[in-house]
Amino acid sequence: MRLEGNDKGPAVPMRWWPTESSAPRIWPIESRSTGVRNGRSTPRFRTVFRTGRVVTRNDTGLCLIRSLSEVAMTVDMNFDVSPGDRAVISLSEQVDLQGSVAWTSCGTCRIRLDHEIDTGEILGSLLREQQQSDFRPLRMDVAGPAVIFSEFGIHSVELRNVSHRGISFRHSSPLPLDGQVKLLFENGSEHRGVLRWSEAGFAGVLLTDAFDRRELISIKSLNRPEGIKPL
Repeated sequence: MRLEGNDKGPAVPMRWWPTESSAPRIWPIESRSTGVRNGRSTPRFRTVFRTGRVVTRNDTGLCLIRSLSEVAMTVDMNFDVSPGDRAVISLSEQVDLQGSVAWTSCGTCRIRLDHEIDTGEILGSLLREQQQSDFRPLRMDVAGPAVIFSEFGIHSVELRNVSHRGISFRHSSPLPLDGQVKLLFENGSEHRGVLRWSEAGFAGVLLTDAFDRRELISIKSLNRPEGIKPL
C-alpha cells in the first residue's frame, strides 16, 4: 500500500548536506508560465535501471534507479525511509540529485526532486561518462571487518569501499595477485572474485559474482553486528 507524503517535505537542515561550493550538478528546465512540461500535463518517466547511491539522514547505500522524470525518480533500496525524508541520489560520481521521499512501498520509493531537470541531458551525460577511459562505477565508502579466503590462507581485512562489481580493503597479509578469492562479510554474505591489485597494504577485488542489484547493500547492512558465520 502506498503511503502518501507531503509533497514539499520538511525543510530540516542536515549536517551531511552539500555546501554551496560542493553543490550537485543540476540540469534545470526553463520556467514555463503554463505549468505544462513539454506540452504534457504529467511528467514522462524514462526507464533507467541503473545502480545509484543514496544518502539519507540514517544510512548510505547503493540503490537501483528504476525510472527518472523531470520532477521525480523511482528507486529500490534496502533500508527504511519514510515520506518526507530528505535524500541525495547519485547517478554517478559527477551527477547528484536532491529530493524528498513522496511515498514508499515494499522497498520501492518515489523521490520528488527539489528542481526540475532535463532527463535527456542527464542520461546523455551519463553515457558520455561511461565512454571515458578512466570511468569508475559508483562506490560506497564503508568501514568494517571481513574475512578473505585465498590459496595463501584465511585472513582478516578491513573494508574501504564497495561498488556493484568491486571491493577495496586494507590488509596486512600476503595475497595472490590475479588469484581467486572469497570474501565473507560481517552480515554473513559471501562473494567471490579475482584479486586485481595490491599495493602498500591496500588491495582490490573484481567480483565474479557481483552484488545482485536487489541486494542493494547499505553501510548498516554490511556492518550489521550479527556475527560472521563459523569458518
